[in-house]
Amino acid sequence: MYAVFLREVKSYFGSLTAWVLIAVYLLVTGIFSSYGIEGFARWSMTAMQGSESLNINEVLVQNLLSTYGFLLLIFIPMLTMRLFAGERRAGTLDLLLTYPITEMQIILGKLFAALAVVALLLVLTLSSFIIMHRLTPLDWAAVASGYTGLLLLAVCLISMGMWASSLSSSQIVAVSLSFFGGFMIWIFSALDQTGILKERFGDLSALSHLNNLTKGLVDTQDVVYFLAFAALFLFLTARVLESRKWRG
Repeated sequence: MYAVFLREVKSYFGSLTAWVLIAVYLLVTGIFSSYGIEGFARWSMTAMQGSESLNINEVLVQNLLSTYGFLLLIFIPMLTMRLFAGERRAGTLDLLLTYPITEMQIILGKLFAALAVVALLLVLTLSSFIIMHRLTPLDWAAVASGYTGLLLLAVCLISMGMWASSLSSSQIVAVSLSFFGGFMIWIFSALDQTGILKERFGDLSALSHLNNLTKGLVDTQDVVYFLAFAALFLFLTARVLESRKWRG
């Protein structure tokens, strides 16, 4: 598994794709953060004139973390589209499956490699919150909880992206299927108009669970939600690889 992890990390940072995606993500989040900080400073001055105070965690931090999560819906499918589709197109997947490691070890190696890229990306976005802290004290526990939620969301989306990538040699198909699946679980609450599914299975919207964590509310239900989704798609990916291995 470690060998697969190193191979994938070198592949990411040895190509231009990862660097371009990271640069674009940081540019977009930087724009949102700068506008958010500027807006908060303006609203704070207005509120102070009315003898009121604004809570930066409620007004800005939670919204920014949710925005970072939504942007991951776009970023991660482009990060995962080549994980298996690229191997199939290059003809190296069958060779990889002959290595003395299990399908799950291959999958986990690729998962942790993609997660390492996302973790680096999220660490770089912390600069925005450091700037905010210079303006007004932040609830760093809530920020830490929010970033934990982003990492859990990333694990879920990477797992879904790997499954999509394992289905076809086309990276376009992989990125489209991954993005569509991620978007569906993001807005699931809006799709469940009657509330029947929520009543029977709980809230299935990734946005709702991420929002709980951005508020600093660490609940095992939110953690289990993301890990269960990830486990499901890791299992499905393993079954796809296993069937391909047996087909020879």
